Amino acid sequence: MAKTIKAIHLFSNWKWTGPAEPALYSAISLKKEGHEIYFACGNGAGKQGLSHFFYEEAQRRGLSLFNDMILNKHISFKKNFKDILTLKNFLKERDIDIIHCHLTNDNIIGGIAAKIVNKKIKLVRSIYDQNFPVNGLRNRLLALYITDGFITYTQKTFNNINSFRKSPQFTWKLDGAVNTERFNPDKKLNAPDKRQEFGIRQNDFLVGIVARVQPQRRFDIFLEGIKRAYNNLPSLRVFIIGEGSKINQVAVNPIKKMGLEKVFRFTKIQRGDHYLALLKALDVKVLIRPGSDETCRAVREAMAMGVPVIASNFGILPETVDNKINGIIINDSPEKLAEAILFLAKNREIKEKLGINANKKAREKFSLEKHGKKLGEIYRQVLNPVI
Repeated sequence: MAKTIKAIHLFSNWKWTGPAEPALYSAISLKKEGHEIYFACGNGAGKQGLSHFFYEEAQRRGLSLFNDMILNKHISFKKNFKDILTLKNFLKERDIDIIHCHLTNDNIIGGIAAKIVNKKIKLVRSIYDQNFPVNGLRNRLLALYITDGFITYTQKTFNNINSFRKSPQFTWKLDGAVNTERFNPDKKLNAPDKRQEFGIRQNDFLVGIVARVQPQRRFDIFLEGIKRAYNNLPSLRVFIIGEGSKINQVAVNPIKKMGLEKVFRFTKIQRGDHYLALLKALDVKVLIRPGSDETCRAVREAMAMGVPVIASNFGILPETVDNKINGIIINDSPEKLAEAILFLAKNREIKEKLGINANKKAREKFSLEKHGKKLGEIYRQVLNPVI
Protein backbone atom coordinates (compact mmCIF):
# COMPACT_ATOMS: atom_id res chain seq x y z
CA MET A 1 0.00 0.00 0.00
CA ALA A 2 1.31 3.44 -0.96
CA LYS A 3 2.54 5.67 1.85
CA THR A 4 0.14 8.34 3.11
CA ILE A 5 1.59 11.72 2.20
CA LYS A 6 1.37 14.68 4.56
CA ALA A 7 0.98 18.01 2.74
CA ILE A 8 -0.03 21.57 3.45
CA HIS A 9 -1.53 23.79 0.74
CA LEU A 10 -0.79 27.52 0.90
CA PHE A 11 -2.90 30.18 -0.82
CA SER A 12 -1.65 33.72 -0.18
CA ASN A 13 -4.90 35.59 -0.66
CA TRP A 14 -8.08 36.05 1.37
CA LYS A 15 -10.28 36.66 -1.67
CA TRP A 16 -12.45 34.04 -3.31
CA THR A 17 -10.51 34.83 -6.47
CA GLY A 18 -10.02 32.88 -9.70
CA PRO A 19 -7.59 30.15 -8.56
CA ALA A 20 -9.23 29.75 -5.12
CA GLU A 21 -11.61 26.94 -6.03
CA PRO A 22 -9.07 25.04 -8.16
CA ALA A 23 -6.70 25.19 -5.17
CA LEU A 24 -9.41 23.76 -2.92
CA TYR A 25 -10.19 21.08 -5.50
CA SER A 26 -6.54 19.98 -5.45
CA ALA A 27 -6.53 19.67 -1.66
CA ILE A 28 -9.93 17.95 -1.54
CA SER A 29 -9.07 15.44 -4.24
CA LEU A 30 -5.89 14.44 -2.39
CA LYS A 31 -7.80 14.03 0.87
CA LYS A 32 -10.27 11.76 -0.92
CA GLU A 33 -7.30 9.60 -1.89
CA GLY A 34 -6.44 9.16 1.79
CA HIS A 35 -3.58 11.63 2.17
CA GLU A 36 -3.23 13.90 5.21
CA ILE A 37 -3.93 17.37 3.85
CA TYR A 38 -3.96 20.79 5.53
CA PHE A 39 -5.04 24.07 3.95
CA ALA A 40 -4.09 27.66 4.78
CA CYS A 41 -5.19 30.87 3.05
CA GLY A 42 -4.86 34.61 3.69
CA ASN A 43 -6.73 36.12 6.62
CA GLY A 44 -7.40 39.51 5.08
CA ALA A 45 -4.48 41.16 6.87
CA GLY A 46 -6.72 41.85 9.83
CA LYS A 47 -9.62 43.24 7.78
CA GLN A 48 -12.73 42.14 9.58
CA GLY A 49 -14.74 39.41 7.91
CA LEU A 50 -12.89 39.35 4.62
CA SER A 51 -11.60 35.79 4.83
CA HIS A 52 -14.70 34.23 6.36
CA PHE A 53 -16.19 32.93 3.13
CA PHE A 54 -12.96 31.30 1.97
CA TYR A 55 -12.43 29.55 5.32
CA GLU A 56 -16.08 28.56 5.56
CA GLU A 57 -15.90 27.01 2.10
CA ALA A 58 -12.73 25.08 2.96
CA GLN A 59 -14.22 23.90 6.23
CA ARG A 60 -17.53 22.95 4.61
CA ARG A 61 -15.64 20.78 2.15
CA GLY A 62 -13.99 18.86 4.96
CA LEU A 63 -10.45 20.25 4.85
CA SER A 64 -8.24 20.53 7.93
CA LEU A 65 -7.51 24.24 8.26
CA PHE A 66 -4.35 25.90 9.52
CA ASN A 67 -5.45 29.42 10.49
CA ASP A 68 -2.30 30.82 12.12
CA MET A 69 -0.69 32.41 9.06
CA ILE A 70 -1.26 35.86 7.52
CA LEU A 71 -0.47 34.83 3.92
CA ASN A 72 -0.62 38.31 2.47
CA LYS A 73 -1.11 38.53 -1.30
CA HIS A 74 1.77 40.99 -1.71
CA ILE A 75 5.27 40.58 -0.32
CA SER A 76 5.68 42.15 3.12
CA PHE A 77 8.97 41.47 4.91
CA LYS A 78 7.38 41.80 8.37
CA LYS A 79 4.36 39.61 7.61
CA ASN A 80 6.37 37.12 5.60
CA PHE A 81 8.90 36.77 8.42
CA LYS A 82 6.12 35.93 10.87
CA ASP A 83 4.61 33.43 8.44
CA ILE A 84 7.95 31.74 7.82
CA LEU A 85 8.48 31.16 11.54
CA THR A 86 4.89 29.97 12.03
CA LEU A 87 5.10 27.59 9.08
CA LYS A 88 8.51 26.31 10.18
CA ASN A 89 7.06 25.18 13.51
CA PHE A 90 4.05 23.59 11.81
CA LEU A 91 6.27 21.65 9.41
CA LYS A 92 8.26 20.22 12.30
CA GLU A 93 5.25 19.39 14.46
CA ARG A 94 3.29 17.62 11.71
CA ASP A 95 6.28 16.06 9.94
CA ILE A 96 5.07 17.45 6.61
CA ASP A 97 6.34 15.88 3.37
CA ILE A 98 5.20 18.45 0.82
CA ILE A 99 4.31 22.13 0.72
CA HIS A 100 1.94 22.80 -2.18
CA CYS A 101 1.90 26.48 -3.17
CA HIS A 102 -0.68 28.11 -5.41
CA LEU A 103 0.48 31.76 -5.62
CA THR A 104 3.79 33.62 -5.71
CA ASN A 105 4.07 34.91 -2.14
CA ASP A 106 3.25 31.54 -0.57
CA ASN A 107 5.91 30.07 -2.90
CA ILE A 108 8.44 32.40 -1.26
CA ILE A 109 7.23 31.74 2.29
CA GLY A 110 7.00 27.99 1.81
CA GLY A 111 10.38 27.72 0.12
CA ILE A 112 12.26 29.61 2.84
CA ALA A 113 10.47 27.76 5.68
CA ALA A 114 11.27 24.38 4.11
CA LYS A 115 14.96 25.22 3.84
CA ILE A 116 15.10 26.44 7.46
CA VAL A 117 13.62 23.16 8.74
CA ASN A 118 16.53 21.40 7.05
CA LYS A 119 14.73 18.20 6.17
CA LYS A 120 13.69 16.70 2.87
CA ILE A 121 10.47 18.66 2.52
CA LYS A 122 9.59 19.17 -1.13
CA LEU A 123 7.85 22.21 -2.56
CA VAL A 124 5.32 21.91 -5.39
CA ARG A 125 3.78 24.86 -7.21
CA SER A 126 0.55 24.99 -9.21
CA ILE A 127 0.61 27.58 -11.99
CA TYR A 128 -2.62 29.30 -13.06
CA ASP A 129 -0.99 31.93 -15.31
CA GLN A 130 -0.12 30.66 -18.77
CA ASN A 131 2.63 33.31 -19.12
CA PHE A 132 4.57 32.07 -16.08
CA PRO A 133 7.56 32.29 -15.71
CA VAL A 134 8.23 34.55 -18.69
CA ASN A 135 6.76 37.53 -16.84
CA GLY A 136 9.47 38.20 -14.27
CA LEU A 137 12.91 37.52 -12.78
CA ARG A 138 11.37 36.66 -9.40
CA ASN A 139 9.34 33.83 -10.88
CA ARG A 140 12.39 32.52 -12.70
CA LEU A 141 14.43 32.47 -9.50
CA LEU A 142 11.62 30.68 -7.66
CA ALA A 143 11.40 28.14 -10.46
CA LEU A 144 15.13 27.46 -10.61
CA TYR A 145 16.16 27.45 -6.97
CA ILE A 146 13.20 26.97 -4.62
CA THR A 147 10.53 24.88 -6.34
CA ASP A 148 10.91 21.10 -6.73
CA GLY A 149 7.99 20.47 -9.04
CA PHE A 150 5.50 22.40 -11.17
CA ILE A 151 1.91 21.53 -11.99
CA THR A 152 0.69 23.30 -15.11
CA TYR A 153 -2.68 23.37 -16.84
CA THR A 154 -1.84 24.63 -20.34
CA GLN A 155 0.68 23.42 -22.89
CA LYS A 156 2.07 26.95 -23.17
CA THR A 157 2.91 27.08 -19.45
CA PHE A 158 4.42 23.61 -19.58
CA ASN A 159 6.64 24.64 -22.48
CA ASN A 160 7.62 27.94 -20.83
CA ILE A 161 8.87 26.23 -17.68
CA ASN A 162 10.64 23.43 -19.52
CA SER A 163 12.42 25.95 -21.74
CA PHE A 164 14.86 26.86 -18.95
CA ARG A 165 14.47 24.54 -15.94
CA LYS A 166 17.43 22.34 -15.08
CA SER A 167 15.17 19.34 -14.35
CA PRO A 168 12.32 19.37 -16.87
CA GLN A 169 11.15 15.94 -15.72
CA PHE A 170 9.67 17.67 -12.66
CA THR A 171 7.03 19.56 -14.61
CA TRP A 172 3.60 18.05 -15.19
CA LYS A 173 0.58 19.09 -17.22
CA LEU A 174 -2.65 18.27 -15.41
CA ASP A 175 -6.31 18.57 -16.33
CA GLY A 176 -8.36 20.85 -14.10
CA ALA A 177 -10.85 19.28 -11.72
CA VAL A 178 -14.58 19.58 -11.20
CA ASN A 179 -16.86 18.00 -8.63
CA THR A 180 -18.87 15.76 -10.95
CA GLU A 181 -21.06 14.60 -8.07
CA ARG A 182 -22.23 18.17 -7.54
CA PHE A 183 -22.22 19.27 -11.18
CA ASN A 184 -24.54 16.53 -12.39
CA PRO A 185 -27.42 17.21 -14.83
CA ASP A 186 -29.45 14.39 -13.27
CA LYS A 187 -29.20 15.77 -9.74
CA LYS A 188 -32.45 17.01 -8.20
CA LEU A 189 -31.98 20.66 -7.30
CA ASN A 190 -33.34 22.64 -4.39
CA ALA A 191 -33.80 25.75 -6.54
CA PRO A 192 -36.50 27.15 -8.84
CA ASP A 193 -36.45 26.79 -12.61
CA LYS A 194 -34.30 29.73 -13.73
CA ARG A 195 -36.02 30.19 -17.07
CA GLN A 196 -39.33 30.67 -15.34
CA GLU A 197 -37.78 32.88 -12.64
CA PHE A 198 -36.24 35.23 -15.24
CA GLY A 199 -39.13 35.22 -17.69
CA ILE A 200 -37.49 33.09 -20.37
CA ARG A 201 -39.71 30.76 -22.38
CA GLN A 202 -38.84 27.07 -22.59
CA ASN A 203 -38.44 27.26 -26.38
CA ASP A 204 -36.15 30.31 -26.27
CA PHE A 205 -32.51 29.60 -27.16
CA LEU A 206 -30.60 30.54 -24.00
CA VAL A 207 -26.92 31.45 -24.12
CA GLY A 208 -24.94 32.13 -20.95
CA ILE A 209 -21.59 33.61 -20.03
CA VAL A 210 -20.09 33.10 -16.56
CA ALA A 211 -17.38 35.69 -16.05
CA ARG A 212 -16.32 38.75 -14.15
CA VAL A 213 -17.63 41.65 -16.24
CA GLN A 214 -14.40 43.39 -17.20
CA PRO A 215 -13.05 44.69 -20.55
CA GLN A 216 -10.25 42.09 -20.70
CA ARG A 217 -12.87 39.35 -20.87
CA ARG A 218 -13.76 40.71 -24.33
CA PHE A 219 -17.42 41.45 -23.71
CA ASP A 220 -17.26 43.68 -26.80
CA ILE A 221 -16.91 40.57 -28.96
CA PHE A 222 -19.57 38.74 -26.96
CA LEU A 223 -22.19 41.51 -27.17
CA GLU A 224 -21.62 42.20 -30.86
CA GLY A 225 -21.83 38.46 -31.58
CA ILE A 226 -25.13 38.23 -29.69
CA LYS A 227 -26.48 41.22 -31.63
CA ARG A 228 -25.63 39.59 -34.96
CA ALA A 229 -27.16 36.26 -33.91
CA TYR A 230 -30.32 37.93 -32.57
CA ASN A 231 -30.96 39.58 -35.94
CA ASN A 232 -31.52 36.06 -37.31
CA LEU A 233 -32.84 34.42 -34.13
CA PRO A 234 -35.49 36.53 -32.32
CA SER A 235 -35.93 33.77 -29.70
CA LEU A 236 -32.33 34.25 -28.51
CA ARG A 237 -31.97 35.12 -24.82
CA VAL A 238 -28.81 35.64 -22.78
CA PHE A 239 -27.72 35.23 -19.15
CA ILE A 240 -24.76 37.33 -18.02
CA ILE A 241 -23.75 35.56 -14.82
CA GLY A 242 -21.22 37.66 -12.97
CA GLU A 243 -20.43 41.11 -11.67
CA GLY A 244 -17.66 43.68 -11.78
CA SER A 245 -16.84 47.29 -11.02
CA LYS A 246 -17.13 48.20 -14.72
CA ILE A 247 -20.33 46.29 -15.48
CA ASN A 248 -22.20 49.43 -16.59
CA GLN A 249 -19.41 50.51 -18.92
CA VAL A 250 -18.71 47.04 -20.29
CA ALA A 251 -22.21 45.52 -20.53
CA VAL A 252 -25.23 47.48 -19.29
CA ASN A 253 -24.74 50.67 -21.31
CA PRO A 254 -23.66 48.96 -24.57
CA ILE A 255 -26.71 46.67 -24.36
CA LYS A 256 -28.99 49.70 -23.96
CA LYS A 257 -27.27 51.41 -26.89
CA MET A 258 -27.91 48.30 -29.01
CA GLY A 259 -31.55 48.27 -27.94
CA LEU A 260 -31.26 44.69 -26.67
CA GLU A 261 -32.45 45.09 -23.07
CA LYS A 262 -35.16 42.45 -23.51
CA VAL A 263 -32.60 39.89 -24.70
CA PHE A 264 -30.32 39.99 -21.65
CA ARG A 265 -30.76 38.92 -18.02
CA PHE A 266 -28.16 39.88 -15.38
CA THR A 267 -27.45 37.91 -12.22
CA LYS A 268 -24.56 37.54 -9.83
CA ILE A 269 -22.89 34.14 -9.56
CA GLN A 270 -25.33 32.47 -7.20
CA ARG A 271 -24.45 29.90 -4.56
CA GLY A 272 -25.43 26.29 -4.04
CA ASP A 273 -28.15 24.74 -6.16
CA HIS A 274 -29.13 28.15 -7.55
CA TYR A 275 -25.87 28.25 -9.53
CA LEU A 276 -26.43 24.70 -10.77
CA ALA A 277 -29.95 25.67 -11.84
CA LEU A 278 -28.55 28.60 -13.85
CA LEU A 279 -26.18 26.29 -15.72
CA LYS A 280 -28.86 23.66 -16.23
CA ALA A 281 -31.14 26.26 -17.86
CA LEU A 282 -28.60 27.06 -20.59
CA ASP A 283 -28.61 25.72 -24.12
CA VAL A 284 -24.99 26.73 -24.56
CA LYS A 285 -22.24 28.52 -22.62
CA VAL A 286 -19.81 30.99 -24.18
CA LEU A 287 -16.32 32.05 -23.08
CA ILE A 288 -14.08 34.37 -25.07
CA ARG A 289 -11.23 34.99 -22.60
CA PRO A 290 -10.15 33.25 -19.39
CA GLY A 291 -9.97 35.36 -16.23
CA SER A 292 -7.63 35.12 -13.26
CA ASP A 293 -8.26 31.36 -13.17
CA GLU A 294 -6.77 30.36 -16.49
CA THR A 295 -7.80 26.75 -15.87
CA CYS A 296 -11.35 28.00 -16.66
CA ARG A 297 -13.25 25.97 -14.09
CA ALA A 298 -16.55 27.53 -15.22
CA VAL A 299 -16.12 25.76 -18.57
CA ARG A 300 -15.61 22.39 -16.86
CA GLU A 301 -18.63 23.03 -14.64
CA ALA A 302 -20.84 23.72 -17.65
CA MET A 303 -19.52 20.63 -19.42
CA ALA A 304 -20.21 18.49 -16.35
CA MET A 305 -23.79 19.79 -16.42
CA GLY A 306 -24.12 18.61 -20.01
CA VAL A 307 -23.94 22.10 -21.53
CA PRO A 308 -21.87 22.46 -24.72
CA VAL A 309 -19.41 25.36 -24.80
CA ILE A 310 -18.56 27.83 -27.53
CA ALA A 311 -15.02 28.98 -26.74
CA SER A 312 -12.34 31.01 -28.46
CA ASN A 313 -9.09 29.51 -29.68
CA PHE A 314 -7.22 31.05 -26.74
CA GLY A 315 -5.24 29.74 -23.77
CA ILE A 316 -6.51 26.53 -22.23
CA LEU A 317 -9.89 26.69 -23.98
CA PRO A 318 -9.01 24.59 -27.07
CA GLU A 319 -7.27 22.12 -24.74
CA THR A 320 -10.48 21.73 -22.71
CA VAL A 321 -13.19 21.89 -25.38
CA ASP A 322 -12.84 19.49 -28.31
CA ASN A 323 -14.10 21.21 -31.44
CA LYS A 324 -17.31 19.70 -32.82
CA ILE A 325 -17.12 16.87 -30.28
CA ASN A 326 -18.24 18.48 -27.00
CA GLY A 327 -18.39 22.12 -28.05
CA ILE A 328 -17.25 24.54 -30.73
CA ILE A 329 -13.92 26.38 -30.92
CA ILE A 330 -14.01 29.68 -32.82
CA ASN A 331 -11.72 32.52 -33.78
CA ASP A 332 -12.67 35.31 -31.39
CA SER A 333 -14.75 37.47 -33.68
CA PRO A 334 -18.41 38.52 -33.46
CA GLU A 335 -19.07 36.93 -36.84
CA LYS A 336 -17.78 33.50 -35.78
CA LEU A 337 -19.61 33.66 -32.45
CA ALA A 338 -22.90 34.49 -34.14
CA GLU A 339 -22.33 31.73 -36.68
CA ALA A 340 -21.74 29.13 -33.95
CA ILE A 341 -24.81 30.20 -31.95
CA LEU A 342 -27.07 30.07 -35.01
CA PHE A 343 -25.69 26.67 -36.03
CA LEU A 344 -26.49 25.12 -32.63
CA ALA A 345 -29.89 26.84 -32.44
CA LYS A 346 -30.86 25.42 -35.83
CA ASN A 347 -29.37 21.97 -35.17
CA ARG A 348 -30.75 20.98 -31.77
CA GLU A 349 -29.85 17.29 -32.18
CA ILE A 350 -26.19 18.20 -32.69
CA LYS A 351 -26.36 20.54 -29.69
CA GLU A 352 -27.76 17.73 -27.53
CA LYS A 353 -25.03 15.34 -28.72
CA LEU A 354 -22.32 17.89 -27.91
CA GLY A 355 -23.83 18.28 -24.42
CA ILE A 356 -23.82 14.52 -23.82
CA ASN A 357 -20.18 14.34 -24.93
CA ALA A 358 -19.27 17.31 -22.71
CA ASN A 359 -20.72 15.55 -19.67
CA LYS A 360 -18.89 12.35 -20.60
CA LYS A 361 -15.53 14.11 -20.90
CA ALA A 362 -16.03 15.89 -17.56
CA ARG A 363 -16.75 12.60 -15.79
CA GLU A 364 -13.88 10.74 -17.45
CA LYS A 365 -11.14 13.40 -17.34
CA PHE A 366 -12.02 16.16 -14.86
CA SER A 367 -13.42 14.29 -11.83
CA LEU A 368 -11.94 14.81 -8.37
CA GLU A 369 -11.00 11.13 -8.29
CA LYS A 370 -8.92 11.42 -11.47
CA HIS A 371 -7.36 14.66 -10.22
CA GLY A 372 -6.48 13.23 -6.80
CA LYS A 373 -4.89 10.07 -8.22
CA LYS A 374 -2.72 12.07 -10.60
CA LEU A 375 -1.68 14.56 -7.91
CA GLY A 376 -0.78 11.69 -5.58
CA GLU A 377 1.42 10.20 -8.32
CA ILE A 378 3.10 13.58 -8.82
CA TYR A 379 3.76 13.91 -5.10
CA ARG A 380 5.37 10.46 -4.99
CA GLN A 381 7.59 11.28 -7.97
CA VAL A 382 8.72 14.53 -6.34
CA LEU A 383 9.47 12.74 -3.05
CA ASN A 384 11.25 9.82 -4.72
CA PRO A 385 12.77 11.13 -7.94
CA VAL A 386 14.27 8.75 -10.44
CA ILE A 387 17.15 10.60 -12.06
